[in-house]
Amino acid sequence: MSPEPRRDPIIEQLWRMAELLAVPRPWTLAVFIERAEAMTGKRIRLLPVAGLRTEAAPCGLVLERAAEIVIACDAAASDADVGHIVRHEVGHLLLNQIGGAPDRSMDEAVETLFPGFDRDEVLHVLGPQGRGETVRRCTAPPR
Repeated sequence: MSPEPRRDPIIEQLWRMAELLAVPRPWTLAVFIERAEAMTGKRIRLLPVAGLRTEAAPCGLVLERAAEIVIACDAAASDADVGHIVRHEVGHLLLNQIGGAPDRSMDEAVETLFPGFDRDEVLHVLGPQGRGETVRRCTAPPR
């Protein structure tokens, strides 16, 4: 009997994280968010933002704050796309990946992505002195 092939340690880590999160089967976004909230210890708030998309598809962004996690999604995204975006952004959180801000001026990005948020607070979080709060930008879901 031949030994089982060795799996990539990164893939193994991803499987362990997925098991910890207990991804619901069948898939339901509400249950996934509840489980992610329990795992992170923070409320997750979905923020629909008009026009948050690439040329090809809607996309999203995650902002991890001290007391909550905000996941911004294109307001016109389908339920399937929102589910993909949320899973993608939670993956960034689980892997502790830090990305960059959108390729726009900061003022325009703040106004577009976080309407109603205090500009200085958002820019503080986006900047290098973010006191542990980070922003991550997602890629568009595959088509």
